[in-house]
Amino acid sequence: PGGALYFSVVADPTAEGRIYKLERNMAPVSYYVVQPAQVDGRWDGHFAFNRSGRLFIANGEMNPAKLWYCPPSGAAPLAVFTHAGPILGFSFLSLTRFIFADGTNALRVANLNGTTATVLHTSSRGHKYCDVLVTDIKYP
Repeated sequence: PGGALYFSVVADPTAEGRIYKLERNMAPVSYYVVQPAQVDGRWDGHFAFNRSGRLFIANGEMNPAKLWYCPPSGAAPLAVFTHAGPILGFSFLSLTRFIFADGTNALRVANLNGTTATVLHTSSRGHKYCDVLVTDIKYP
Protein backbone atom coordinates (compact mmCIF):
# COMPACT_ATOMS: atom_id res chain seq x y z
CA PRO A 1 0.00 0.00 0.00
CA GLY A 2 1.11 3.51 -0.75
CA GLY A 3 4.25 2.46 -2.62
CA ALA A 4 5.99 1.41 0.60
CA LEU A 5 8.38 -1.51 0.92
CA TYR A 6 7.42 -4.35 3.27
CA PHE A 7 9.33 -7.54 4.07
CA SER A 8 8.96 -10.50 6.40
CA VAL A 9 11.46 -12.06 8.79
CA VAL A 10 11.06 -15.66 9.94
CA ALA A 11 13.89 -17.52 11.67
CA ASP A 12 11.73 -20.57 12.46
CA PRO A 13 8.25 -21.07 10.93
CA THR A 14 6.95 -22.31 14.29
CA ALA A 15 8.21 -19.25 16.21
CA GLU A 16 7.19 -15.59 16.12
CA GLY A 17 7.63 -13.85 12.78
CA ARG A 18 7.34 -10.21 11.75
CA ILE A 19 6.38 -8.08 8.82
CA TYR A 20 8.34 -4.85 8.63
CA LYS A 21 7.76 -1.62 6.76
CA LEU A 22 10.86 0.17 5.52
CA GLU A 23 10.56 3.87 6.30
CA ARG A 24 11.85 6.63 4.00
CA ASN A 25 15.01 6.91 6.14
CA MET A 26 15.59 3.17 5.47
CA ALA A 27 14.77 2.24 9.08
CA PRO A 28 12.65 -0.92 9.38
CA VAL A 29 9.58 -0.56 11.61
CA SER A 30 7.61 -3.54 12.88
CA TYR A 31 4.28 -3.53 11.02
CA TYR A 32 2.70 -6.82 12.11
CA VAL A 33 3.71 -9.67 14.45
CA VAL A 34 2.67 -13.20 13.52
CA GLN A 35 2.26 -15.72 16.32
CA PRO A 36 2.21 -19.21 14.73
CA ALA A 37 -0.02 -20.49 17.53
CA GLN A 38 -2.74 -18.18 16.15
CA VAL A 39 -2.41 -19.57 12.59
CA ASP A 40 -2.44 -23.35 13.12
CA GLY A 41 1.20 -23.47 14.26
CA ARG A 42 3.18 -22.37 11.20
CA TRP A 43 3.99 -19.26 9.18
CA ASP A 44 6.71 -19.32 6.51
CA GLY A 45 6.67 -15.57 5.88
CA HIS A 46 4.26 -15.36 2.93
CA PHE A 47 2.10 -12.24 2.92
CA ALA A 48 0.30 -9.89 0.54
CA PHE A 49 -2.03 -6.92 0.59
CA ASN A 50 -5.33 -7.03 -1.27
CA ARG A 51 -6.46 -4.21 -3.55
CA SER A 52 -7.83 -2.19 -0.62
CA GLY A 53 -4.62 -2.50 1.42
CA ARG A 54 -5.75 -5.24 3.80
CA LEU A 55 -3.02 -7.58 5.00
CA PHE A 56 -3.24 -11.35 4.47
CA ILE A 57 -0.78 -14.10 5.37
CA ALA A 58 -0.51 -17.76 4.30
CA ASN A 59 0.84 -20.73 6.24
CA GLY A 60 3.22 -21.88 3.51
CA GLU A 61 4.49 -25.47 3.46
CA MET A 62 1.61 -27.03 5.39
CA ASN A 63 -1.12 -29.52 4.51
CA PRO A 64 -3.77 -28.17 4.67
CA ALA A 65 -2.73 -24.52 4.55
CA LYS A 66 -4.86 -21.46 5.09
CA LEU A 67 -4.98 -17.87 3.99
CA TRP A 68 -5.54 -15.53 6.92
CA TYR A 69 -6.84 -11.95 7.13
CA CYS A 70 -4.87 -9.84 9.63
CA PRO A 71 -7.12 -7.19 11.23
CA PRO A 72 -5.47 -3.78 11.62
CA SER A 73 -6.53 -3.76 15.28
CA GLY A 74 -3.86 -6.37 16.02
CA ALA A 75 -6.48 -9.00 16.82
CA ALA A 76 -5.74 -12.62 15.95
CA PRO A 77 -5.76 -13.45 12.22
CA LEU A 78 -8.98 -14.87 10.77
CA ALA A 79 -8.91 -17.88 8.41
CA VAL A 80 -10.58 -16.94 5.11
CA PHE A 81 -9.56 -19.80 2.79
CA THR A 82 -8.32 -23.38 3.21
CA HIS A 83 -6.44 -25.40 0.61
CA ALA A 84 -5.67 -29.11 0.92
CA GLY A 85 -1.99 -28.47 0.13
CA PRO A 86 0.48 -25.63 0.69
CA ILE A 87 -0.19 -21.96 -0.01
CA LEU A 88 3.12 -20.31 -0.76
CA GLY A 89 3.41 -16.92 -2.46
CA PHE A 90 0.10 -15.30 -3.39
CA SER A 91 -1.19 -12.10 -4.93
CA PHE A 92 -4.63 -10.54 -5.27
CA LEU A 93 -6.42 -10.15 -8.59
CA SER A 94 -9.28 -8.19 -6.96
CA LEU A 95 -10.55 -7.52 -3.43
CA THR A 96 -11.53 -11.17 -2.98
CA ARG A 97 -9.94 -13.18 -5.81
CA PHE A 98 -6.32 -14.30 -5.52
CA ILE A 99 -3.74 -16.46 -7.24
CA PHE A 100 -1.22 -18.61 -5.38
CA ALA A 101 1.69 -20.97 -5.87
CA ASP A 102 0.83 -24.34 -4.38
CA GLY A 103 4.37 -25.61 -3.89
CA THR A 104 4.02 -28.10 -6.73
CA ASN A 105 3.99 -27.32 -10.43
CA ALA A 106 0.70 -25.38 -10.35
CA LEU A 107 -0.56 -21.85 -9.97
CA ARG A 108 -4.11 -21.76 -8.63
CA VAL A 109 -6.84 -19.14 -8.42
CA ALA A 110 -9.49 -18.94 -5.69
CA ASN A 111 -11.92 -16.64 -3.90
CA LEU A 112 -11.80 -15.64 -0.25
CA ASN A 113 -14.34 -17.67 1.73
CA GLY A 114 -14.49 -20.09 -1.22
CA THR A 115 -14.01 -23.82 -1.02
CA THR A 116 -12.06 -24.63 -4.19
CA ALA A 117 -8.92 -23.52 -5.98
CA THR A 118 -8.86 -23.86 -9.75
CA VAL A 119 -5.62 -24.69 -11.53
CA LEU A 120 -4.72 -21.69 -13.68
CA HIS A 121 -1.39 -22.94 -15.02
CA THR A 122 0.90 -25.93 -14.67
CA SER A 123 4.56 -26.18 -15.52
CA SER A 124 5.21 -28.49 -18.43
CA ARG A 125 8.78 -28.82 -17.13
CA GLY A 126 7.82 -29.88 -13.61
CA HIS A 127 9.16 -26.72 -11.95
CA LYS A 128 8.05 -26.08 -8.39
CA TYR A 129 6.23 -22.74 -8.16
CA CYS A 130 7.02 -20.82 -4.98
CA ASP A 131 5.76 -17.28 -5.50
CA VAL A 132 3.60 -15.13 -7.75
CA LEU A 133 3.12 -11.40 -8.26
CA VAL A 134 0.19 -9.80 -10.02
CA THR A 135 0.45 -6.27 -11.30
CA ASP A 136 -2.58 -4.62 -12.91
CA ILE A 137 -3.85 -7.42 -15.11
CA LYS A 138 -7.51 -8.22 -15.66
CA TYR A 139 -8.75 -11.74 -15.01
CA PRO A 140 -12.35 -12.83 -15.73
